[in-house]
Amino acid sequence: MKRMKRKKILRIVFSCLIIVLLSAGAGVWAMFGEKVHAATTVEKVTDGLYMMEYEGDYGFDTFLEQGGASSNEEMAGYIMSFLSGGLYKHNTVELAEPDYGCSTLFVEGNGEYLFGRNYDWEDCSAMIVHTKPENGYESYSTCCLDFLGFGENWKPEDFSDRYMALAAVYVPLDGMNEMGLCVADLMAGDSEETDQMTNQPDLTTTTAIRLILDHAATVDEAVALLEQYDMHSVIGTAHHFAIADASGKSVVVEYVSGEMVVTQTDIVTNHYLSEKKYGIGSEQSHKRFDTLTVLKQDYEEMKTEGKLAEGAEDCFELKKCMQTVAQSNYPGEEQTQWTVLYHTGALCLEFYRREQYETGYRFELRSKGKMMVITGSEEEASDVQEAERQKIEIWVDENVVYSTSDLKEVGDILKGVDMPQWKQIAELPVDSIAVCTLRKYQSLQQMKNEMVETGRWKLFQSEENYYLTVQTDAEKRDEVYMVSKNTGKFLLRYCKP
Repeated sequence: MKRMKRKKILRIVFSCLIIVLLSAGAGVWAMFGEKVHAATTVEKVTDGLYMMEYEGDYGFDTFLEQGGASSNEEMAGYIMSFLSGGLYKHNTVELAEPDYGCSTLFVEGNGEYLFGRNYDWEDCSAMIVHTKPENGYESYSTCCLDFLGFGENWKPEDFSDRYMALAAVYVPLDGMNEMGLCVADLMAGDSEETDQMTNQPDLTTTTAIRLILDHAATVDEAVALLEQYDMHSVIGTAHHFAIADASGKSVVVEYVSGEMVVTQTDIVTNHYLSEKKYGIGSEQSHKRFDTLTVLKQDYEEMKTEGKLAEGAEDCFELKKCMQTVAQSNYPGEEQTQWTVLYHTGALCLEFYRREQYETGYRFELRSKGKMMVITGSEEEASDVQEAERQKIEIWVDENVVYSTSDLKEVGDILKGVDMPQWKQIAELPVDSIAVCTLRKYQSLQQMKNEMVETGRWKLFQSEENYYLTVQTDAEKRDEVYMVSKNTGKFLLRYCKP
């Protein structure tokens, strides 16, 4: 596929911020505080991969209220105005217009549905964006930083560039919100551009994804939202949206001759699936679609017949499926830049960069942006690496029973201690066990009651932390949760195979 068209490089955002700060007054922090804080969260994960957390108002509701945008130029102009507090307005900024291929697969796992996505394109930098809007759902999304048009070698590694990276909120390519609603944008099978003109507010492809993540809990709600806006593809070719939810419903939304068409499907690649244009697309797209169809059928048959290997995890099987259709299997100009697996029940994602499937990154919703590095079967929380080097004392009642400098030993320690403390669990603040909540529970209180009544949960504590341990029924493995006594915040989740 053709390479991305490079556009004007305008590094104006930080200059605008400097102007405002030089004229600082009482309202400056109110105007820029959330933006500055979000910029400070930008962090390099590894070469070519970054993460960011934006909590608060990132201007999207205002963007919609003023009519949205029908082009990347209009969208970029709004973003520049928002980030500069309205002091700089530019209507001719041009963002990148890329061509890219992709694959998505939606499968039923063990007690939850999973959504896998490969993003296939030329070499690029990516960002995982964690958003908590004032008026909407918390979500994770992934963004190609090259789409921002700030230059071929641009990296968000100093403050000015980190501030500029806030624009990534507006250009997600896939994501999942706290309701388990998943969405991804993929190229469709021809060069037909969508440019609806019905006097409704306007959306571009990426702002449509942001709308769905912020405001839709189900597939039906996502489709209903899209019907309220005029779609403008702005990518120089056709595209379609794969959308799925935690109830098991999945569709593709396509635009044919200016009309939105919804088709039920669990698999989407880069050819049309709607009746009017069914099958139009590349030969490789059909190969990937057929491969995923066979793999999905085989997996479902093995699961039904009980032939899956003991201990096999659904996410592992899904990862193998997505690896099978990665671009290394179809040599050409493109690469699979990322594979992401979304768990609609556990509300977490696993991210694999450039087909490096031996090492991934796990992010959980409702966990203050904690990242866990996945290496083989081991997971470790990157933001508690310092704590791992300190001595941890495991307590039962008021007696120290064991000390260790390795958090990975906690599972073995607690497994050998048989001393349920139901009264202490019952007295824990509900917020303190929020990190242990699974989707099957209707409320935190219901889970708390289950912990006390069934006898599967045990509580231990140190001077600073609670340690909750449970053996899961489905996975037959010990899970340990470490929660701070002082803040009630989740510090670490460790699963012992």
